[in-house]
Amino acid sequence: MLEAAGRCFADRGVRATTMQEVADAAGVAKGTLYNHVRTKPDLLDALVLHRVRALVEQAQTLSAEEGLGAALRLTRAGLAADPTLVGLRAREPEQLVPLLGAWVGAGWDAARAGCAAVLTADHRSSGPDAVGIVLRHVLAGALWPQEEGDDADVIAEVLARRDVAAAYLAQ
Repeated sequence: MLEAAGRCFADRGVRATTMQEVADAAGVAKGTLYNHVRTKPDLLDALVLHRVRALVEQAQTLSAEEGLGAALRLTRAGLAADPTLVGLRAREPEQLVPLLGAWVGAGWDAARAGCAAVLTADHRSSGPDAVGIVLRHVLAGALWPQEEGDDADVIAEVLARRDVAAAYLAQ
């Protein structure tokens, strides 16, 4: 149902998509859809949480194997190419404005926890400041994908130097 919702939101936008269209695309009865989610915002929240968890798993593995820069590139590229985000950027960019706001809800909780896990896998500080830096970097790549340039390694280096500075100041 979540993937069907993502396809519908990508093709038609969130406002234009009905719950019946999502149910039809998922091959389930509308009542079945309503047993899992009550509203379109709930459905969108569930979709975001599902996608965040999948990206976090991939990024954690990659960070442990290849480093934080590789994990950041994967996450930004994954979000930038996500069909739902691509569709929303083209059709209803205003739907993305909440991503710039308060960062509350289950999706953000999962993103913060996942980001901390990725940083830990790369042996870096996973405090709130570092998590905020990484989430802003990833979010910027999702909302405003770059055709050229790659600053993932720069962010990783900034965080590394931040860790070194903190360790020095703690002495």
